[in-house]
Amino acid sequence: MKIIIVGCGITGQSILSSLEMEGHDIVAIDSNESCLEKVNNLYDVKTVQGNGADVSVLEEAGTKTADLLIAITPTDEQNLLCAMTARKMGVKNTIARIRNPEYEGQLSMFKEELGLSMYINPERVFSYEVSRLLKFPSAFNVETFAKGQVELLGIKLENNKLVGTSLFEMNKKINLDVLVCAVKREEKIIIPRGDFTLKKGDMIYVTASSKTMHAFVKSIGALGQRTRKVLILGGGIDSYYIARQLSDAGIDIKIIEPNRERCEYLLDNIPHISVATGNVADTDLLIEEGIDEVDAIVCLTGSDEINTMLALFAKKRNPGIKTIARYDSSFTKVLMESAGITDAVSPKNVASNLISRYVRAKSDVSGSGVITLYKLLDGELEALEFAVNDNKIIGKPLKDLKIKRGILVATVVRKNEIIIAKGDTALEKGDSVIVITTNTMLDSLEDILA
Repeated sequence: MKIIIVGCGITGQSILSSLEMEGHDIVAIDSNESCLEKVNNLYDVKTVQGNGADVSVLEEAGTKTADLLIAITPTDEQNLLCAMTARKMGVKNTIARIRNPEYEGQLSMFKEELGLSMYINPERVFSYEVSRLLKFPSAFNVETFAKGQVELLGIKLENNKLVGTSLFEMNKKINLDVLVCAVKREEKIIIPRGDFTLKKGDMIYVTASSKTMHAFVKSIGALGQRTRKVLILGGGIDSYYIARQLSDAGIDIKIIEPNRERCEYLLDNIPHISVATGNVADTDLLIEEGIDEVDAIVCLTGSDEINTMLALFAKKRNPGIKTIARYDSSFTKVLMESAGITDAVSPKNVASNLISRYVRAKSDVSGSGVITLYKLLDGELEALEFAVNDNKIIGKPLKDLKIKRGILVATVVRKNEIIIAKGDTALEKGDSVIVITTNTMLDSLEDILA
């Protein structure tokens, strides 16, 4: 596809990088010359300097032949204007980032009136990811499929009953319908077979129905303490969405934010929370505000380095605490993980996943397109949900299909039934199927075949 990206900030570059790796023809627009210089140095794409809502700039970018325009500038209004102008110029598919909570009630109207193909709010989706991590305190990654019916859980194995156990033995031990579908051991990512033996330090991905997953985590002794109190450091847009969601779930929330006006806004717009005004890096303030008593801390300042330091300080003060830290730089994530902070999350990755899912669904011509897409372990592993329609895969047991290496058909959703896939499982029209793969170029279900 030919894709125009308006806005080359952190999120824009993340989307650009992902789509370029998938082989799309990209044109990047930004008014900031230094941003475009960075893009030119890092990526093989055309760049245009200027206002992405200006007709002449869009013409230079090639709207006549563009399949999609993505507006991801820092301001919602600019994004809406860019998308509207592009639609008027003939671009059929447009996506705009809209983050302001004040626009929430108008999003459907924006989509209809401006002809948006999709709007994205990375911070809001990011808040769901943080909430899922707090649901399973021992997990470093929690994703959902089939409208929440299926969960994919990432757990780092420490001292529990799975260490030293083969996957065959694990199924006998726990007697639950679950599947270990991927393992990261040191720097290697493995799609395991039944004779694979788990070791301490392995980062495993497990899939099961949402009902079964809770029982599984409890059975291996990794459930952890229920989250009742959470301290959020930083009061930006992402903090707003996270605090609102957790507050609605009955969790006790306190936010520390240096800007007094922002503190007042949060108090006025989120019920049942407390807010403290002050420097989030003031260790005396953190102790005074109860860092030793909370179950979890979420570090959401605008600095990766500060978030890392705050998470480490929290772990030193309170070893049992769940620490979640926001990052923008992939290099920072590596440092966080090496320091033991496995719960590192990023809104830019959320945006990249949403855009990649949309583009792959548009690229599919078989009808078995991507419903859900998650890029895991820095994009080296993907989890995808496909719709099953009429094609040559239907009715044949999985063991009789020639499936590419590095691909595992993990779970089948048939109406309200969750099926952990086995060799004799056969897909039916109307199913949803969840695939785990190290092959990151799947556009349709038929792409799993050799």
